[in-house]
Amino acid sequence: ADVDAESVAGSRFRPLDIMVVIDVSGSMEDRRYSYMNPMTDAKNAAKAFVDLNNPAVTRIGLVSYSDQFTLVRGLTSDFSAVKTSINGLTAEGCTNSEGGVYAARRELVLNGREDATPIIVFMTDGWPNVRLRGSGWSKYVHWSWSYPCYYQFESSTYYRNRWDYRCPANAYQDGVPVADCPVARTALRAEAQSVADASIVIYAISLGTGQAMMQEIADMTGGQAFHTPDSAELQAIYEEIFDLIMLRITE
Repeated sequence: ADVDAESVAGSRFRPLDIMVVIDVSGSMEDRRYSYMNPMTDAKNAAKAFVDLNNPAVTRIGLVSYSDQFTLVRGLTSDFSAVKTSINGLTAEGCTNSEGGVYAARRELVLNGREDATPIIVFMTDGWPNVRLRGSGWSKYVHWSWSYPCYYQFESSTYYRNRWDYRCPANAYQDGVPVADCPVARTALRAEAQSVADASIVIYAISLGTGQAMMQEIADMTGGQAFHTPDSAELQAIYEEIFDLIMLRITE
């Protein structure tokens, strides 16, 4: 990174509350690829991003999402704990992007500092295919055979031996994602609007697919989107995002 966190800490700027949101859907598994290691690279890149920040002025939290969404670590200045939580992430399931953004927004709104600049750094490797039910701070995943874009194929050898066997029946062909879920995309767009309404900025990263959706939610919140086909480039992207965040809070 070109901007040093310690030097910035000595200047006049608002402190930071940052939520790091990581896709842990099944398509992030290293074993699915011969040419990259998305889960390993995503974790290493996120940990490097944590290290760039200064715990004296910045708090960082962690959300993971696949079928469900999980607040793995609330906002904290204990960066060692955050990195330990990142190390523990594993990949399995579908892509509940709305849930990932929702959990990050909830933590920032409920536990963010009034004088801090709220940021979400959101990473995905595909289109959303699961959405939430409910409202307010009580949203949840709806489990149903008939619910749009969410089906369970636990008994299907075809899906169990391929990508995310609980994902939409028409979303995969020969193990490759070929379609997304319009209902889930609409839900993610609505959640991004709630983020914008809360004056939270999203820096969005797409790995492989989902580039257009990430550009949209970044634009909606005044952030920026990044795309790479190779997980080895994730760390450089996180470093660029750090630089942009430092510039934002020192302007």
